Order: sequence, then structure tokens, then C-alpha cells
Amino acid sequence: MSWITKHPKFVLAMTLIITIITGLLIPGIVINNSVRVFFPDDHPSNVKLEQLDETYGNQILMVVSLTDEEKGILTPALINHVSELVKEIETYDFVEDVKALTNTDYPVGTEEGMEVGPLIPRDFSGSGEEIEEIRRRLMDWPRMYRKMVYSDDLKATQLIISIDYDHEARDLDILYSKVVSLIREKGLSGVEYRMAGHPVITQRARAYMYHDLLILIPVVLAVILTILFLAFKRPRATLLPVITVAIATVWTFGVMALAGIEFTIITTCLPVLLIAVGSAYGIHVLNHYYDELSETDSGLEHTELVARSVRRVSKPVLMAGLTTIAGFMSIVTSRIVPLRMFAIFSSLGTLFSLILAMTFIPAILCLKPPKDHAKMRDSGHAAEMRERFYIKIFSYLRSRKPALLLGTVIIIAFSIYGLTQIDIESSMLDYFPKQSTMRQHNDYIAKTFSGTNIFSLVIKGEKSGDLARPEILKVMDDLKTYLIEHHEKIGKIISYSDFIRRMNMIMNYPPAEVPADGDVVTPVESSFSSDDDVEFASFFDDAEPEEDASFSSFFGEEDSGKGAAGEVVSTIAEKKESPFPYEQYAKEMTYRDFLELISEAALEKSGTELTGGELVTLIQRRFNYRGAAFDEIPCDPGRYPVETREDLADLISQYLLLYSGSLDEFADDALEPTEACMTIQMTNNATGPVAEVIKDARAFAERNFPDGYVLEAGGTAEMELALTRMVTSSQIVSLVVALVIVFIIIALAFRSILAGLIGCVPLSMAILINFGIMGLTGINLDIVTSLIASIAIGIGVDYTIHFMTNYHEERLKSGDLQQVTRNSLKLSGRAILINALAVGLGFAVLLFSGFVVLRYIGLLVAIIMGTSSLAALVLLPIILNTFRPSFMTRKSGGKQ
Repeated sequence: MSWITKHPKFVLAMTLIITIITGLLIPGIVINNSVRVFFPDDHPSNVKLEQLDETYGNQILMVVSLTDEEKGILTPALINHVSELVKEIETYDFVEDVKALTNTDYPVGTEEGMEVGPLIPRDFSGSGEEIEEIRRRLMDWPRMYRKMVYSDDLKATQLIISIDYDHEARDLDILYSKVVSLIREKGLSGVEYRMAGHPVITQRARAYMYHDLLILIPVVLAVILTILFLAFKRPRATLLPVITVAIATVWTFGVMALAGIEFTIITTCLPVLLIAVGSAYGIHVLNHYYDELSETDSGLEHTELVARSVRRVSKPVLMAGLTTIAGFMSIVTSRIVPLRMFAIFSSLGTLFSLILAMTFIPAILCLKPPKDHAKMRDSGHAAEMRERFYIKIFSYLRSRKPALLLGTVIIIAFSIYGLTQIDIESSMLDYFPKQSTMRQHNDYIAKTFSGTNIFSLVIKGEKSGDLARPEILKVMDDLKTYLIEHHEKIGKIISYSDFIRRMNMIMNYPPAEVPADGDVVTPVESSFSSDDDVEFASFFDDAEPEEDASFSSFFGEEDSGKGAAGEVVSTIAEKKESPFPYEQYAKEMTYRDFLELISEAALEKSGTELTGGELVTLIQRRFNYRGAAFDEIPCDPGRYPVETREDLADLISQYLLLYSGSLDEFADDALEPTEACMTIQMTNNATGPVAEVIKDARAFAERNFPDGYVLEAGGTAEMELALTRMVTSSQIVSLVVALVIVFIIIALAFRSILAGLIGCVPLSMAILINFGIMGLTGINLDIVTSLIASIAIGIGVDYTIHFMTNYHEERLKSGDLQQVTRNSLKLSGRAILINALAVGLGFAVLLFSGFVVLRYIGLLVAIIMGTSSLAALVLLPIILNTFRPSFMTRKSGGKQ
């Protein structure tokens, strides 16, 4: 310390040089709020997402919806507009694919059996007939198209943009800006545009963060300056703590940039934390400095006075700094990467603030000593007033110990109840205000379509072709039905089995023409249609099938082994009579016929309520309208031209061979898949419903999957769920670690286990109250609010240490507990209250943040500063005076 007071100019010069160097590095910091940034590379959820991307294409989606309330989406202008947008966006860097109305596949039956073409023909001219054909096609496969490329009222459509997995944060920002600019430039009159998805959330978070950093940091500096000026009424005492923490903050972010650490939403509150917390050390140094001035004769050399005041305060300040760092570093045990980075750099910033308070402030004080000590002395009347205030409050509470004890018990009881009500959630969408444009857009898209919170269930077999077997495909299809029936938050499920069902329908279209005499005429373009007594015309007939009208066109004789069409044909039993009343196609229907038809269809679903849509489906299945009777996974050999389940597997393989569209997004191989997936879209972004769906899916798989098949979950929604679970474990571990470290530091400082236990009492009370408030007010525990407990320990422990240190010094001087308490409160009370007020109001500035979650941080930290400071100034004196622990009368040498 003597060296610092003798060479103040050198200290200031070094401080200035370091500040300039680190300040120049700050612009290199990258902002990144992608869900992937929260996970270590080897985390199972991160690995699954990467595997899904490699096998099925990208899982990171950005959605653009277009709504025309007046004309709807089936107009030539809007269809052509969508086509232009798709073509333009597909050229952008890091866009892997764009799915939209204009480039969606439409599988149909042909003379050859099956063809996959575009839903909207490439030569679309916009005629009325074409529009009606598009409408018919959309209604023909609602399982795929409904709420995917069209809304129920046909007034909205959407573009689903897949983003390349290997992108940087800046790349996503550029892509987002390009899409927004394209919409503004080529927007169609009368059309409303909305955007949603994880990329949109991360980019809007970036905008909110810029706003917060530009607005909140100056405001929190102004708040701290105001508090310090009102407390000290001296320009130097007002400015020095703020300048100190500003320098420490610059150093911290400069080191972050140098280390290549990305800036996340969690880091947004770091500047506020460092400014509010770091100012405490400067406040304590200056508080002791002015106490020395008021009590010391002006004849003492000023540099010695500075050195003596710093030496006097060094122990409590160093202990407070170490315990604060310990509180923050407890978070480093978390597997959530940004939390670990927050722990490291909040601790580093605290260390910088501590070092500067013990070096930079003394150097400034030595460089320009006050002209008159007398003017710097505190008013005796003011000091007396403060002392009376502290003692009056303490005496009032001490005289009402039973009421204080009862109040404490009630608070603890309510806090414990609140703790049990905490909801653990990590959806980034909840960080934004409900009235924000992004939330409104997301809610609209979730309601109109199927949601943007997406994950996948992957069903894996053991060998090639396992996912072409009917037994697993049937169970996979049943799983989809089960999940939709049991989980209302599911907006849509698109499964690999849906495509197999579609192929089965196409290959079983009924005859297109039925003459008046009732004889069934099956055209060449129809595929086989069967039940127990169905005639398999076109593809399977008693006569030798023509080369271009059968599966044999794909298999030469030399290639016809197992699974070849020739083998399948050879198993066909002769069918003589169709169970489907195709002859009724050519008859006029009376009202009686229609009523009987409805009654017969309804009987198929006896005992349950029948909706209009279900009734239509049952009637269509009865007549096998457009293959509706075969909208299923082929599992019953009796309904198909085969004899065994193995033959059905061959039949499915032939479907896959005939299918000319791409199934890359749903199977790992086009012909012999080993694994396949279903994509699940949730109508909200909460992780709770996702957890329930995955849990039910796994239970269903255990009950129903054949041996050799397993189910895995992955995707962005699953990652947020994993993040929620990580929050719980990291919160528990960090709390235990922080309290243990604080206990050890206090116990070692006072050489007493009891001292460590007593020191943890105010902190434990403050933390319990914090969680109680969160539970009672509905504030979620998430990756951001999980910081509060560690912040509470890191900051609140300062108050405990300062009071216990001063109480110890006074206890060594006197056995009069009243006098000891009075002097301890006189010395510690002012600094503790100023610090608590500065930190509390500093964090309260976050109430003006754009992020809802940071507003919660601001509110809760402000409350916890009040509870922890009051606990230190009220509970500690009562505990120490009541139990009179021996460590308080033990001198440094260990003797009492």
C-alpha cells in the first residue's frame, strides 16, 4: 500500500494504458443467442441435433407467413408472388431449403402406377380451372398440406426456410435482414407478412440487447452517481466509485473479446451487475477514508492517512470481494455454457473492481489531497442522527423478539410454499413482452398453422430395410394418432408413415368409370384396389400384365428375386367379386339412399360422437373413393395380393421404388431405410408440453415397438427441454457450492465453524424469500433468473462480512453489548445501506429493459438487496448478542 501512495502517477498511467487497449477490443464481441450456444459440443442434445441435420436436413427453421384476408391465397397474383419469394430466398447464403405452396410435391396415380409432381404445375397460367384444380389437390391430402401450406380458411400460407446448421451468428443476422428487406421491397399490396421461428427469436433478441446496452448502462450510471452524491455530498466521493467500475467493466469486456467469448442475453445484465456491485468496494474505501479525515488531526501526512484508511478497510473489503467472487464462481459448475462464461467474467470483473478500489482510488486521493481536513469532516449532528436512527430501529426490534420471531417464521413458511410453486422453464420466447410484435407474429402463426416449436422422434431399426416393414410402420402410424389424441398442444405431426399411407392410396385407386350396366371397367391408369374379393386389374390380373402397366416394368426376369413383382404376382389368389359398390357411382341417389348410407357409415363408429368430417371419411372409405379405403399401412395380407407379412414388406419396398419424390427429410435411405422420423410441431413454445409428449412417446414405444426398434427425440424444442433440466441441476449445485464456499471463508476468517454457520443465516433467509416471491408471483426459474441466487450470495455476503468484522473489532474493545452494537451499526450501517441502495436501485434500472426476464432480474435483485442488508443489520446483532459466540472475543493470535 505504501508503494501505491508513493507512486500514484505510475498507477494511474498503467490504468489508463490497460483501459485503452481493452476498450479497443470491445467492438470485436459477437452477439449470439442461438439455442445451440447454451450447450457444450458434446452434450447429447447438441449431438442429436447435429445428427438430425446430417441425416434428415436442417432442423433450424425460419417461417414467413403471408395473409390476404380479402382475396385469400388461391389467386394468381399471390401464387406467383410466393414463387418469386421462394426463388429469391433459395439463392441466399446459408439457406438449405425453402418449402412453400409453389414447390410442394403432389403424389398421384398414373398409367405407370405413381408419379410425384409439383402441387402447382410449372406452367401455371392462373386460369380459373387451374385454381380450382389446386384447391382440389390441397383438399385431397389434408394430412400433409393442411396447416402446412394453407390455413383452414385458405387466407394464409407460409414459407418454411431451413437454415444451414453450420452458420455463424453474423450469418444469421445477414440472412434475417435480407429476408426482411425482400419482403419490404417486393411485398404484395393487401398481404400481411409475419415472421417466426428460432432464428427470428435470436435476431430480435440481438436488437433488444443493443437497445438495453445503449439505454440502461447510462441510466444505471446516473442512478449510482445520484445515490453517491446524496450519501457523500462530495464530487470526488461521487465520481471515484463510478469511474472505478466503469474502468473495470471496460477491462472485463475487453478480455471477453480477446478470448472470443460470445455475448448472450445472460451477458446483458453483466454491465449492470459490475457497475452496481463493483461500486461497493470504492464506497467502503471512501467511507473509511472520510472517517479517518473526520477523526484524525490535520497535521498527519495525507498519504499516510490514505494508506492507513485503506489498510483498515482492506480485510473486510478483500473478504467481501473473495466471497462475492466465490458466489459468482459457484455458477461455473453449470453445464450451460453462457452461465459458465457469466460466472467467469462476473468474477473477473469483480476482481478488477476490487483491485482498482485498492489501487486506483488511493492513487487519485494521494494525487490531490483535500485543502482542509476540517471541511471534509462529517457533521457531528448528522452522525448523531444516523446513530440514533440505527439504534432506535435495533432497540425496537430487540424489544419485540417474540413478534420478530413469529414474523420470521411466517415469512419462511410463505417462502417455502412459494418455492414449491416455482415453474422451471427455458423458452426464449417468454423473455419477450406479450405485446411485442414478435410474440404476436409467433402466436398468429402458431394458431393459423401448426407452430414453430419443432422437434423430431426418430425410430431406429437394426439393419437396412427395417423401416420398410409393415409392423413397425403400423406402430409408427399408431404412435402419431395416439400423440395427437392425448396432447392438445401438438399442432401437427408429419410422419414417414404418412407417405407410405399416401402411396398405398394411390396404388389402390378405384375404377374411374362405371357404365350403366354396372360392369366395372378399370382403366390402365388406376392402381390395384383390393379387399378379400377385389379384382386386381391393371397391375395384377390373371392375364400376363403388359410391361408398362405393372411392377414388372421395374424388374427384369433376371432381377426378380425376393421382392420382385413377379414373385408378388405369383402369390395372388383369384379374386372374383369386389366388396366396394362401384356400380353405385353410375346410379342416381334418392334421399332414402343417402340416409341409409349415412346410417351405415355411422354404424362403423358406434358408441362415439361422429363429426361431419369423420362421416365424410367413413363414406369415402365405404366406396373406396380415390383410394380412401386404403388410407392405411398395409398390414393385413388378406387385403393385398400377397400371402405373408414378408410379402407386404416387399410391397412397401416397391412403393418406395415407384415413388419419385424425395423422402430425405423422413428416412435415411430412399429404398431400404434403417431409420425414419416424424416431425412434431407444437402450438406453443413451453417446454412442459414437449416433455410430456416425449415421455408418452417413449412409454408407447416400450409397450408397442417390436424387438430391435428404439425411439429417440431431438431437435430445437428438445434442446430447450434439456436446457430446462440443466437449469434445475445447475441451480441446486451452484447454491450448495456458493454457501459452502462462503461458510469456509467466514469460518477461516474467524477461525470458527460457528462463525461460518452464523454468516450463512442472512444469506439463506434472503435466498429463500427470493424463491418464495418467484413462486408466489409466477416468475419462472430459467437460465437468466437462475442467476439471482448466486448474485444474492455474491453481493449479500458483503453486508454480513462487514458487520461481523466491525462487530468483532468493537467486541474486543468492550464487553458492553449495547455499546458494541451501537458502534458496529455506526461504522457499518451507513456503508451497508448505501451499498444496498446503490445495488438495488442500480438493478432496478433493468425494469426498463426490453426483455421481460431482465425486468424480473431487476425487481428480484432490488428486493434481495433489501432483505439481505436488513438481515445483516437486524438478525446478526440479535444472534450475536443473544448467543455471545466466543469467536467474537478471540484476538488475532487466538487468545480471548
